[in-house]
Amino acid sequence: MPASITFATVRFTALTSRLIRMEYAPDGSFEDRPTLTVANRPDPQGDLQVTRDGETVVLDTGAVRIRFLEDGRVPDADNLSVHFDLNGSPGHWHPGLKDTGNLHGAKRTVDSHHGNLLWNGKRMVSAGNEPGFCSRDGWVVVDDSATPVLAARADAPGGQWPEARRPDISDLYLFCHGTDYLDALRDARLLFGAQPLVPRWALGYWWSRWWAYTAPELVALVTEFEHQDLPIDVLVLDMEWHTKGWGGYDWERDLFPDPAAFLRGMRDRGLKIACNLHPSSGVAREHKQFPAMAGALELPADAEKVPFDCTDPDYMRAMFRECLHPHEDIGVDVWWLDWQQGKKSPIPGLDPLPWLNHLHWRDQQERHPGKRPLNFSRYGGPGAGRTPMGFSGDIESSWRSLQYLLRLTAESANSLFGYWSHDTGGFFCSPWEGQTSGELYLRWVQATVYQPIFRTHCAREPAGDRRFRLWGEPYGSLMSDALRKRYHLIPYLYTECRRMAEGPESLCHPLYHREPAEADAYNFPRQYGFGSRMLVAPVTQPAGKDGLAPVSFWLPEGEWIDAETGERLRGGRHRRRYTLAETPVFVRPGCILPGQGPVKRLAAGGYPELDITVFPGGGDTYTLYEDDGVSTAYEKGGFAELVIHSQSTPTTLSVSLEPMTGDFEGIRKRRPLMLRIPHTLPPAEVTRDGQPQTWHWCGERLATVIQIPEVDHDQPLSLHIRWALQTAPGTAAGLTGALRRCHLAFDVLRTACHDLLRPAGRLALTAHRIAAAPDTAGEELRQLQEGMTALARACTRAKPKVNPKFKRAAQQTEALTRAQKLLRAACGLIS
Repeated sequence: MPASITFATVRFTALTSRLIRMEYAPDGSFEDRPTLTVANRPDPQGDLQVTRDGETVVLDTGAVRIRFLEDGRVPDADNLSVHFDLNGSPGHWHPGLKDTGNLHGAKRTVDSHHGNLLWNGKRMVSAGNEPGFCSRDGWVVVDDSATPVLAARADAPGGQWPEARRPDISDLYLFCHGTDYLDALRDARLLFGAQPLVPRWALGYWWSRWWAYTAPELVALVTEFEHQDLPIDVLVLDMEWHTKGWGGYDWERDLFPDPAAFLRGMRDRGLKIACNLHPSSGVAREHKQFPAMAGALELPADAEKVPFDCTDPDYMRAMFRECLHPHEDIGVDVWWLDWQQGKKSPIPGLDPLPWLNHLHWRDQQERHPGKRPLNFSRYGGPGAGRTPMGFSGDIESSWRSLQYLLRLTAESANSLFGYWSHDTGGFFCSPWEGQTSGELYLRWVQATVYQPIFRTHCAREPAGDRRFRLWGEPYGSLMSDALRKRYHLIPYLYTECRRMAEGPESLCHPLYHREPAEADAYNFPRQYGFGSRMLVAPVTQPAGKDGLAPVSFWLPEGEWIDAETGERLRGGRHRRRYTLAETPVFVRPGCILPGQGPVKRLAAGGYPELDITVFPGGGDTYTLYEDDGVSTAYEKGGFAELVIHSQSTPTTLSVSLEPMTGDFEGIRKRRPLMLRIPHTLPPAEVTRDGQPQTWHWCGERLATVIQIPEVDHDQPLSLHIRWALQTAPGTAAGLTGALRRCHLAFDVLRTACHDLLRPAGRLALTAHRIAAAPDTAGEELRQLQEGMTALARACTRAKPKVNPKFKRAAQQTEALTRAQKLLRAACGLIS
C-alpha cells in the first residue's frame, strides 16, 4: 500500500501510522524540501489503504482513518475529518477544532515574568507556554504553512538559504497518538530532529552575572571558588565585556586590557568562556570590524553603520568571519545569543531567532567538524531542540517564579526541548515579594541540581551577588553542598542525556509521560522525572516556624524510597515536611545511581573515580555511558558502557559490575571505586569476589561505604553485603531523616530548655553510639523511638523559664513548640 496519496489539490502522507502530513496547494505543486522547522524529510513509514464511501475518499493507516471529500476547496470541517482511538473511545479531529487538552510545551522567554503571570500594562495576566506535541484530546496539529523552506543556494553559508512559502498553501502535521505521549514524541523526533548530546562540561556550573567585571576580578573569583573547594566550569560574560552599547564586538579595554591573555589564563585553569551577544545592533563605524564589514557589503564610504540583516548571506558570512571567529580563535567558547527583537524579518515568515540559532550551530559544525557545537539562546519554536541549549530569560526572583520554571522545564519535554538554562536565584528582585531571601536562593540552587543546566544569574544589583558565602549560614554551606552533589551526579546525568539523544524522553519530563492513565500524574506539575531512575519534587515554598517546608507529591504504584530521609513509601499522594538540607527525591528499592568522586572541572576523558550509590531492598540493572565528553566520536562508536547490577533479599545486597565494553580517547580502565549503600545500619559481613572486603559505616549519613583503591574494568567485580536480622536495611527505613530532625530539635533545646538538653543530645548521638558498638543497634533503635515520643511530650509540658537569650516567655514557648514538632516529624518517619 502507498504511504502517500495525491489528489488534484491535496496530498496526504502517512509519515507513520499515527503521524499524517496534510498539504493543500491550489495548483497541485507540493513541497518536499526541508523547512526551518521540519529539518528532516524521513521516508514515510505508514501505509494508506484507500477506499470510497460514496463521494468520500477514506484513507486508513490502521490507526487513523481519514475521510476526505475531494471538492477542490481548502480542507475544512465540511470536507475533511480524521478519526482514531482515544483510550478506547472514539477520537476525532477536523480543521478548525480547538486543542483544549494540550499539555503545553516550551516558551520563547520569561522576561519580566512574575512566575506564570505577566504585566500587560494594566494588570497581571496569565502567560501560558506554547503548545507542545502532547494533548489529552489525543491529537495535536503543527502548522508549518508559513515557515520558509531551506532552498539550495550555492553562494549561501552551508549551501542553503530560507525562501518564503506561498501564501495560498497549507502544510499541516497531525499527530493522532491518543495519550501515548512518548510515541507522539518519538514521531516528532523523526520530523523535527533529535536533541543532540551536549559537551559534558555544559552540565557543570555556569557562573553568570550582569556586572562590569574586570579581568583581575574574574581571576579572583575563580581563585575564590578554588579556595572554597567549589567546582565551576563556565564563566559567562554579560554585555560589559564589549565596548559601550547594547551590541558590539570590541573588548572593553578599560576592563580587559589584554583579552587574549585573560582568555588564555582561564583556559589554562580548565574554564570555558561564554560571551553575551546582541546581534541586532549591527556594526557601527566606531567598531574595529566596521571597515571589513562595510567592504564586504560594498557600503558607501559615508556609511555610519552596517545594519544587521540575517536574511543577507553576505552579511551573515562577514559577521561570522570578522566579528565572531577572531574572538573564538583566542578563547571564546560559546556565544550567548540574546535575541529580543521580535519575530519579523525581510523574508515573510522567517523568525530571526531560530534562523540565527540554525546559522550559529552550522557555523560551529563547519569550523570544527569533530567538536560538539553548543548554542546558548532562546527557544525558537518547534525544532529548537536540535540546537541546544536554551536561555529562558530575565525572570523575577520569587517563590512563584521558582514554581513556574520547574513546571516550564518539565512541560518543555513536550516540545522536545530538554536543555533549559534558567536564571537560578532570579534575575531581579520581586516588586511583590521584595529582596531575595537566603532561603529562596537555597531552594532554587537545590532544585537546579536536578535541572538540565546549572547556571546562576542576576541583574546589575549589588545585593544580587550569587556567591554562596555572601548569603550567610546555614544557606551558604548548604548551597555549596548542593553544587558538589550536582557534580557527584554527573555520570548519571550524562548517561541520561545520552539516552535523550537516542530517544523521545527529555532529561526532565512530566509524570504523565510514563503514567498517562493516572489522573494524579497531571495534578503535580512541579514534580518531574529526572532521567530514568529519579522523581524529584523540589521545595517551592518557605519553611514554617518549625523550620520544615511542606511538599505535596504523588508517586506511581509500587514501593519507593525517599532518597533524603530513607522513608519507605507506597504509590499515591503524600505530604511531608523537609529540612533546609533536604530536597525530595524518590527512587525505587535497588536503584543504582552512578556518580563520581570530587572534581573541580568536568574535564575530557573518563571519570577519575566512580562513586556508585545503590539503594537496598530491590534489584536494578543500569548501564553507565562514558565517552570523551567533547567530540563527536561517540557518533561513530567512540564510547564505552559499564553494566551494573543490584539484587537484594531482606538481609543482603549484591552488586556486580560486568567488564566494560567499548573504547574512547581518555578511557580509564583502572580507577578507584566507591560503593555507598544509604539508609543502612552496619553490616555483619562484606565480601568481594568471595573474599572479605574492608568497609566502614558513615554514621552521619547512615551509609555503608566500600572503598576499593583500584578496579580493573576489563574484569568482572562482585560485592556482597550481609546484615544481621536485627539490623537489616528495612529496620533503618526513615532513620536518616529522623536523626536529622533530632539534631535540629537538640539545637533548638540548647537555649530553649536546659532541662531537656541531655535527653535531646542522647537522641541526636544515636548514630555515633551505633558506630562505636554496632551490636547495640537494635536496642538503640528501640530507645530512640521511645525517647523521641517521650521528649516530644516533655516539650509540651515544659514551662518557660527566664533565659537572657529570650526576651519574652513567648519566644521560649515558641522554641519548645518547634522542638516538639521536629520530634513528632521524626517519629512519623520511623513509625
